[in-house]
Amino acid sequence: MMRCPIYLPSNCNMEIIVRSVKENLNAIKHVEEMMDGLFPEEEQSSVNGLLELSVNSGVHFDLYYLNGEVCGFSYIVCKYDLVFIYYLAVKEKYQSMGCGTKILEIIKGFYNNCTLVLNIEPINGQTHNQVQRLRRLKFYKKNGLKETNYFLEHKGVEYSILSSAQNLDTVRYKKLLEDISCDYMASKIYR
Repeated sequence: MMRCPIYLPSNCNMEIIVRSVKENLNAIKHVEEMMDGLFPEEEQSSVNGLLELSVNSGVHFDLYYLNGEVCGFSYIVCKYDLVFIYYLAVKEKYQSMGCGTKILEIIKGFYNNCTLVLNIEPINGQTHNQVQRLRRLKFYKKNGLKETNYFLEHKGVEYSILSSAQNLDTVRYKKLLEDISCDYMASKIYR
């Protein structure tokens, strides 16, 4: 994956730069902070485990820098013409500044001929973090992802599947998930 500076609109006076986590292992602490602060415990993965798996073909574990500071990270798996955004996070102090949108634009630019797919917690009105879920869904929809009306059940947790494609190929998506981890073999995709 090519690494290069990406510029925000000129009125922002900000520059986002993408670097592989492997280029700065000292920055892992930022990923751990975001993992702990932004994701429910049942959705968190071992950062060291992610780092080990990032040596596999098609896996990209990246940090995003704004004015020299880590502002976010992504963990992406690209296979079968699908780009699975396993994690996309922006530090709280950089949220609502356009950083998340710019990071998603960077990802779309790198993989412009592939279908983006990701899982989010469903909107069902019965959770303590409903406002966060609604905000997350609004963000992804604003950035071109669509609700597929498919759901994933993984380790007892239900997720809504979003995609940049109108019709998601769930067979390829399930294969990609199973390639990531044997844990996904027991997962179910349903409507």
